[in-house]
Amino acid sequence: MANIKFSGFSAVAPVSTTLMVGVAGGVNTRFTVADIQLSDLGGTLPLTSGGTGATAQPAILDNITAAASQTVNDIIVASAGGAVFQNPSQHPNIPIQEVVVAKWTNTTNPYFNFTNGSVINIPFDQNTVTINTDSAGGGTVINFNSATNTSFEINGTGVYKVGLNLHFFDLFGDIDIRAGVYDTATGTIIGDLIDKKEVTGSNDQNFYGENYLEFGVPPVEIDIRAEFAGGSGQSPFPSGVNKLFTSVIIERIG
Repeated sequence: MANIKFSGFSAVAPVSTTLMVGVAGGVNTRFTVADIQLSDLGGTLPLTSGGTGATAQPAILDNITAAASQTVNDIIVASAGGAVFQNPSQHPNIPIQEVVVAKWTNTTNPYFNFTNGSVINIPFDQNTVTINTDSAGGGTVINFNSATNTSFEINGTGVYKVGLNLHFFDLFGDIDIRAGVYDTATGTIIGDLIDKKEVTGSNDQNFYGENYLEFGVPPVEIDIRAEFAGGSGQSPFPSGVNKLFTSVIIERIG
């Protein structure tokens, strides 16, 4: 076979219609640049050279994932359909964190005596902690309804730990103490938090109790109520001595 010689050509920037000539298997051939497929070439094409059809972020990432489903703070996870964007809170191995803490501090909602024998709403007036990592839910919302009424809106189905710190004066004379979580709409008890019988001794006392409660299809509105009964017939008054306030924590745990 004679040597192949090409000469007399001008240097140009190739485009898709640029005609190329060569020899394939001893046969003279010609083709355009557009006829060349990546599979015909050797080596690896870097992403930044258009390996995904794009040359810059975030377009490269968009082209190799389900870009249409992405939102801020998403992570990329493997699924049956390939790589997809997903909020961490929706991943089965990443627990959701929902926490609300409220106190009754005698500021917005002034303290008042709890009438002996009456079940009374605890009107918390300060939201000290709110955490919600659930991208698909609104978390627990505090409703400061009035100076004598506060409720909580549960916006996620699951099990919650509810803990109550109850700090009051006038706890003597074998007085009974009850406090619990109530369904705001029906007024029925969902679960007790504190149940102390025949309390006596110090004038100023603090009690803590908690329960694990399951809430169904949201939203579910609840409130915290307390009752002081018996004793010497006294109507206890809230205490904030040493900044130990009556407070509640509502935490989703499952």
